[in-house]
Amino acid sequence: MNNNSPFVSIIVPTKNRNDFLCRAIKSIINQTFYDWECIIIDDNSDIPVNKSISHLVKNDQRFTLIRNSYTQFASKSRNIGIKKARGKLIAFLDDDDYWDKEKLSSQINFMTKNNFEVSYCWSTLIDSENNFSFREPNLSGNIFDLMLDGQPLCNCSTFLASKDALESVGLFNNLLKRGNDGDLIRKLSKNYQIGLLKKRLVFYQIDTRGTNISVNNQIGIKRSLKSYKYRLYFFKEALINRPIQYANINLEIARCYAKLNMFKMSLKYFLKSFKIYTLSFKNYFSKIIRVFLLIILVIFRKSTNSLNLIFNFFRK
Repeated sequence: MNNNSPFVSIIVPTKNRNDFLCRAIKSIINQTFYDWECIIIDDNSDIPVNKSISHLVKNDQRFTLIRNSYTQFASKSRNIGIKKARGKLIAFLDDDDYWDKEKLSSQINFMTKNNFEVSYCWSTLIDSENNFSFREPNLSGNIFDLMLDGQPLCNCSTFLASKDALESVGLFNNLLKRGNDGDLIRKLSKNYQIGLLKKRLVFYQIDTRGTNISVNNQIGIKRSLKSYKYRLYFFKEALINRPIQYANINLEIARCYAKLNMFKMSLKYFLKSFKIYTLSFKNYFSKIIRVFLLIILVIFRKSTNSLNLIFNFFRK
């Protein structure tokens, strides 16, 4: 990295959300931290975004605009931006979200002070009626186990990571159209301690006029199904010793198949998860019984006074 390289590269993938994109870009321009570049990847929008944002980025050399010649979706678009990035740290901002003006400065200071390679902050959720709610997970450090069967953290717009860390885990998975940000965070949490800055610095739009891939339509459900199945494959070695997480993932696959009215496949994965839950319960119950019997044995080896204490306890 040369001396003219910015400290942070901001990656903004976008498609057909020009009005929201303008709001996102304004929040970048208003940051109190100035040493950044912003790479906007137009994922083949119907109307090229350069026409709608030119009044904001004109003559600002910190902005780079890349337009995909065909739709490549969020994962690949973000990866295009990461490979182009010159910054030591990489920040992500979805086109329908926006930042508090202190987002970069606060999070960079937090990471520098605590020597984190990866961190996230809290967010304010905005629904279609402009009602606010808050997402404030309290998870940090070694959280890989908690990430295996879910995504309990905030969305991609809250994260800040070193480029080295991102490259070490292979960037985003180009094959996933849903759950790709959770998958990246999961891979990062396997190799890095995750820092949590307990400040609400991101405004997260949870309903973008029906265009969110999180909407539970057929396409969204099929994408979720693919994401869960990928998780079983990619993390299969880690799941061997984590039966509860393995069972939970199989149960979510069963749920997806049920929503798709695929009864046989739903039943298959439900029975698999049920079997794992049952075996796990038997193992845990067996351990509890063994410890209980050991305690009883120790008690009987003690003096009569100790035994009398036990009897008196149960007579009360």
